Amino acid sequence: MLARSLVFLLFFLPLALSARPLEFVPLGLAQGLDVKVATSVLVDHNGFLWVASREGLYRYDGYEATPMPTGRQGLPDHDIRALYEDRAGFLWVATNTSGLSRYDPRTNTFSHYRHQSADLHTLTHDSIYGMAEDAEGRLWAGSQIGLNRIDPVSGRVTRFRHDPAQPRALAHDYVYDVLAEPGGDGMWVATIGGGINRWQADSDGFDHFDLARLSGMPEEANSVFGLARRGDTTLFAGTRAGLIELDFARGTARAVDLGGDEPPVIPALQWGPEGRLWIATMGRGVLSYDPVSGDVESANPDPLGSDGQLPALPQLSLHFSGGKLLVATWGNGVYMARLQRREYGWLRAGEEAGQLRHHNVTAVMSSSERPLWVGSFGGGVQRLMSDGTFSSEPAQADDALYTDGVISLVERRSGQLLAGSNHGLWILDADGRHRLIGGNTGEGLGEGYVTSLLESDSAELWVGVGGSGLFRLPAGHSQFTGFTHHPDQADSLSGNYITALLQAGENLLLVGTRSSGLNLCRMTPWQCRRFGGDQGLAHHNVTVLYRDRRGAIWAGTDGGGLHQFELGQDGTLRLLRRWSEVDGLLGPGIMGIVEDDDGSLWLSSRQGLTRLQPRTGALEHHVAESGLPVTHFNARAASRDRHHLYFGGIGGLITIPAGTAMTQPDASPVRLVDISRAAEGNAIHTQPAMALDSLELDWGEMLSVSFAALDFAKAPHQYQYRLQPTEAWQSLGPRRELTLLELSPGSYRLSVRGRDVFGRWGESPALFLNVVPPLWMTTWFRGLGVSLLLAAGFALHHYRMRGLQRRNRMLEHLRAQRERALEKAEVSGRRLSQAHAGLRNLTARLQSAKEEQRQQISRELHDELGQNLTAAKISLQRVARATSAEDQQQRVDESVSMLDHMIAQVRNISLSLRPPLLDDVGLIEALKVHLGSVQDRTGVDIGLHVDGGIVEVSRDVRTTIFRLVQEAVSNALRHARCRRITVALEGRSTGVCLSVQDDGCGFDVNQVWERVLRGEHLGLLGLLERARSAGGELKFDAAPGRGCRISATIPL
Repeated sequence: MLARSLVFLLFFLPLALSARPLEFVPLGLAQGLDVKVATSVLVDHNGFLWVASREGLYRYDGYEATPMPTGRQGLPDHDIRALYEDRAGFLWVATNTSGLSRYDPRTNTFSHYRHQSADLHTLTHDSIYGMAEDAEGRLWAGSQIGLNRIDPVSGRVTRFRHDPAQPRALAHDYVYDVLAEPGGDGMWVATIGGGINRWQADSDGFDHFDLARLSGMPEEANSVFGLARRGDTTLFAGTRAGLIELDFARGTARAVDLGGDEPPVIPALQWGPEGRLWIATMGRGVLSYDPVSGDVESANPDPLGSDGQLPALPQLSLHFSGGKLLVATWGNGVYMARLQRREYGWLRAGEEAGQLRHHNVTAVMSSSERPLWVGSFGGGVQRLMSDGTFSSEPAQADDALYTDGVISLVERRSGQLLAGSNHGLWILDADGRHRLIGGNTGEGLGEGYVTSLLESDSAELWVGVGGSGLFRLPAGHSQFTGFTHHPDQADSLSGNYITALLQAGENLLLVGTRSSGLNLCRMTPWQCRRFGGDQGLAHHNVTVLYRDRRGAIWAGTDGGGLHQFELGQDGTLRLLRRWSEVDGLLGPGIMGIVEDDDGSLWLSSRQGLTRLQPRTGALEHHVAESGLPVTHFNARAASRDRHHLYFGGIGGLITIPAGTAMTQPDASPVRLVDISRAAEGNAIHTQPAMALDSLELDWGEMLSVSFAALDFAKAPHQYQYRLQPTEAWQSLGPRRELTLLELSPGSYRLSVRGRDVFGRWGESPALFLNVVPPLWMTTWFRGLGVSLLLAAGFALHHYRMRGLQRRNRMLEHLRAQRERALEKAEVSGRRLSQAHAGLRNLTARLQSAKEEQRQQISRELHDELGQNLTAAKISLQRVARATSAEDQQQRVDESVSMLDHMIAQVRNISLSLRPPLLDDVGLIEALKVHLGSVQDRTGVDIGLHVDGGIVEVSRDVRTTIFRLVQEAVSNALRHARCRRITVALEGRSTGVCLSVQDDGCGFDVNQVWERVLRGEHLGLLGLLERARSAGGELKFDAAPGRGCRISATIPL
């Protein structure tokens, strides 16, 4: 077995892994880059391709070629000779007839340098060629007549011309190319007719190198078109006489043998990968030269003009960038070849023996111990032999096995090979015999394409047929048992078009369908559980099922990407993760799955191959741009053995060595291309965005941004964007334009990332957006507005608060009034109650006083007057009975005396009820008599003081004043225990003021007043009511131990 494997490797690997030449493809023809004579190509520091041509200057982003304008706002000439980008990022454009122009990508403007014969500090000529920048940032530019050194700051030009009288002047005026020393302190100048000249900063002129003389070549060697520096002492020159190697330190030169009958004319040189010098020729395409070994190779040895080769035209310019070689051609535009091309084994169909019979490989089956079997759609079954060739059966050309469309293969443990085809199931025995089982052979197999085959651990054969369902052939049996979809049975298959089979565990079978999702079936007894969109399957078309070495189950779909499942111990299927285009897959369809030695998965699709590392999520794409010769792969046409991985597709079989290292090269640059904004009217203003780092927008202004992953590939890219570094990326799919509208005012950091054709994500430099708010959205305006609103709110609040406070004060006032009223009502109630009580008491006292008065009058009438009348009657009766006149007179006199006494008693009673002096002699005299009488009777000193005229008062006023004085004096005598009482009267125009003051014991006015209200102090109450009844007022001024003063004012 080891010897067989070695033989296989010896024969197979050279076929599969031999290096292939560069494949050149025309660039940008369908995207507007349809130039003919391309004179120079350059990829700037942003990754954009600039193409100089006779038709103008173009910028190319892989999607669209944008011509740069000419005229007043652009270039002065369409015929462009050369391009150069300086360290500051300016693009210098050499024209054929209009001098030199400098393009500023930041402002999208040109500045121009022209020849003026009258100004020695302008260009020597308007036809410009090669350019280079020195250490001080000055640009050196060759022209058809002379060399120019331009100071970009001042615009001043220093001219260098050929002067036969000056030995160290330029050797020739026709300067075609300029090359700077590595440090920029010297310049190499290629001339047409004068060889090479060198200028050094510390020299007083140019050093001359006559290549024809130094190399022994004809004079054409001094017509130099291109220069390439190597090391410290060597310079290569592309000339009319081929490639010249100059050792400028020794002053020697030699012609480099590039093969061919004649040395090629070399317009351009460029150093490429692995230290090789790449050479553009006028008639032999592109060559590469190894200066160490002297090896010369053609970039593509095929005849010029053939597929994948450059046209049979002069190649004028070379440029390397990002693993790509760009070639400008005379007559057929720009071509590109990718250098970082992987080496794939490719087994193709052909007419020769040992080749595939058909180019469409639809089934592959291999294992570590068995040879590789390949089925093609139209070529039947073929086996890869130990010598690396395919079996060339059949002996009979009409054998259907070898012309059938084989779409599935399986080798049973018995060594029997089974091949599913579009006509049924082929059985291939080890002895070479074979037969076909179809839907009409009577063995129970349904009609349709046999899409999938599986031999279970129990040696049962399972056959999936497109349209007829699933069929089982137990070991040792010859009749198939069918399982189909039944609409009324939920545990039956979900559909009848079977596409994939996988034994998931003991007695468990996974069944994929074309239109009905996935089924997890128990083989004995038969019962299925469906797994569709509701369970996480992203698409109903299951194309492939696979189980890796760790036991994870993988399902590929044609529309939903890749699914990873976990089979639980309870026999249930659980989705762990899904990969789709958003996650980096080439497309939504997965055709095949094969695990590599490192645990990564190779996924075949209709766009190429993807290698996925599930642990990290890392992706690596293999597509046409990476050299993959087949990109459209067929479902389930994938397998591996110990040494190789195999993938079948339209175009043949691809082989990849197992264990191939997974690389992660740098991603292609992603850049913003153009920015479009609304202009006046309905116009749209578009400007390049490549050099913009910030932009200011008005709120509500539309901004449209286009971008590109600059790998110049034809395959679609995937893009995402975000407006802040902390935000999640938002998918745009393959759309390469983003329109932003009505961004909220503020600052944003727009970033775009794109996935290139190789599956690598690159991110653009951020574009800072400042959205300027309108006046009403500015902070100060909003602050002012908020302040005004707050002020208005505060004013309104204050107004309302004032109103509320006013109403509150009113309510408080009303409440206070209410409380006062309640208090007054309560006091009045108490007073009323007291008054009622006092009134009742007073009434009782009045009744009692009346009764006492009556009793007193009655007693006086009865006891005094009655007895006196009785005595007078008896005395008068005795007069009648008197016997003598003397006795009679005596009796009469006694009677008269009694009558006088009764008259006096009646007068006293009358005087006690109303003093007659009050009416007879007036108030003052009546008071004097009365007070004198009281003083005589009580012994208390009573004084009367009268001031003013109070004689002319009415009878009622006199009575009131007299009674007030009478009662006040009486009260003082009864209660005050005083020694002196002073009565004062004062007459006024409005009334009479009365004052009665004693020096007695005094009293508490409040306590006495409460008693008065209760009707207990009838004297004081009588005084008060008598004064009020007369319309006057009465006041008490007293305190315990300080006597009492009663004041009253009685109006006239």
